[in-house]
Amino acid sequence: MDAVTAAKDLQELGVNYTQEQLDRIKRAEEQRLRQRRMEREAKERERLAALYDPKTDVPPDVAKIEFVLSMLDKLIGENGHLQPEDRSLIAASLKNIYKPLIASGYTAPCPTLGDLYRDLNKSDLRRAKQLALMLDVFANGSLQAFSHTTNVDMNNRLICFNIQSLGDQLRPIAMMSRLEFINMQVMTNRRKDATAATWIYFDEIHVLLQDPMSSNFLYSSWKRFRKYNAYATGISQDNQDYLDNPVAYALLSNSEFVIMLRQSKSLEALERL
Repeated sequence: MDAVTAAKDLQELGVNYTQEQLDRIKRAEEQRLRQRRMEREAKERERLAALYDPKTDVPPDVAKIEFVLSMLDKLIGENGHLQPEDRSLIAASLKNIYKPLIASGYTAPCPTLGDLYRDLNKSDLRRAKQLALMLDVFANGSLQAFSHTTNVDMNNRLICFNIQSLGDQLRPIAMMSRLEFINMQVMTNRRKDATAATWIYFDEIHVLLQDPMSSNFLYSSWKRFRKYNAYATGISQDNQDYLDNPVAYALLSNSEFVIMLRQSKSLEALERL
């Protein structure tokens, strides 16, 4: 019971208050409610800090929508890009399926590709149903591996992602979702413990460098990770992978040190490196 209501109840029981006293009680109650709201907002900001980078001022759901749109560019876009009207339809569906998550304060299960497929498919718009049909193979068909919540404990201190056995259709979505997780986990670890270090190892890094989107991720992350006390290491068997790729060359330039084992090729390439 708040102070104002308590004062009114006491008045009904015969306790007399002056108007000045009632105004003072009301101001105190308003101050108390304002303080409680500020405390709740501070706790919410602290909890959401683990979900996205506050420097961008982008809410978690908006950041996820941007990520999903980028992923769908690769999956169902024409020449790697969705048409503007398709992006609008998909963005509207994403907002629909993220509503329960937002309403729960980001504690409810995160929506999946299956949820997106069902929301698009129930639309009365013909193009939305066409997009749902294009997404069906990834949501319900033979390529639905990433259409479900994970059964892996993602709180383990050591996590290994292996995409070697994935086909050409699934590898892009696998790379994008894993890189998104790595980016989020780096920021989460930094906020949980400012002294904790996160170590990321990219074995056979040339596989990631061949894809423009994952290559751009590596380029930006190589510079950003150090701000979050994270340290990335790229591993490759052939130094030519770094010489023939401008992004790889930039990664090398931004690395604190390089360890080279025995090389079988000419020394000319090593001198360039």
